Amino acid sequence: MVSTRPILWFCLIAYAFSWAFTLLVPVSLLFGFGALFGPAVAAFVVIRATEGAKGVRAWREKLGMWRVSAIGYVVAFLLPELISGAGAAASVALGARADIGHLPVDGLKLALFVTVVGEELGWRGWLLPRLLARYSPLAASLIVGVIWAGWHLPTFLLPGTAQSHFPLPAYVLYVCGLAVCFTWLYFKTRGSLFYATVFHGCVNTFLIWNFAASGVMRDWLTAVGWAVAAIGVVLVAGWRLVRKA
Repeated sequence: MVSTRPILWFCLIAYAFSWAFTLLVPVSLLFGFGALFGPAVAAFVVIRATEGAKGVRAWREKLGMWRVSAIGYVVAFLLPELISGAGAAASVALGARADIGHLPVDGLKLALFVTVVGEELGWRGWLLPRLLARYSPLAASLIVGVIWAGWHLPTFLLPGTAQSHFPLPAYVLYVCGLAVCFTWLYFKTRGSLFYATVFHGCVNTFLIWNFAASGVMRDWLTAVGWAVAAIGVVLVAGWRLVRKA
C-alpha cells in the first residue's frame, strides 16, 4: 500500500506525527522537539516499506556526509545573516525606526539548531530526491516548499512561535524561496544531510533584526528576501534548475 503512493503516505505520516506532538506543546515545550521528527519518521517508514533495510542504510549515510568545502559552510552561516540584514535595512528605508542587532541566541535556539535534523531527514533526505526523479529541480523545490509550509500550520495557532505572527501568504513565499535555495545547496553538497541540517539551523538561529520594525513588516521582508535569493539562484543555475534532468 505504501509503495503505490509513497509521497502521499510520507505526507500523511509526517503531518499526523508532528501535528499530534504540536498539540501537546502547551503541556510541555519538549513535545515541540518531538514534532520536528515527523518528517524523519515518515521517511523511515516509507523507505523501509519500499526499499528495505538497504535503503534505510543509504538514507542514514547521507547524514554522515560532512566533508563539504569550507566555502559551503561560510555560505550556510552568512547567507541567513545577509538576507535578514538586508531586510532590516529595508525596514528602515520603509520608515521604521532603526534598532538593528542580532537576534539573541539562547539555549532553546541551540537545541533547535540540532534537532532540525528531524526535518531534514525527511524534506531533503527523502522527499526532494523522490520529486527530483519526476520533476525539474525548480518544480520539485516549490512542491517541497508548499508541503513544508503546510506541515507548519498548527504552529500558527501556538502563541510565541515564529509562525504565530507570520501572515500565511508571506510564510508560504518564505518557505518556497528557502526551498529553492536548499535545492541549489543540495546539489552543491552532493545531497549531504549534515550540511542541510547546518544550513537549516543557521536560517533559524543567526539573524539580524530591526527590533523597532513591526512583526508583520519583518515577516514580509524576510519572505521577499528569500524569494529574491531564490530568483538569484535560478538566474545563476539557469537551465540546470528549470529543466528535468
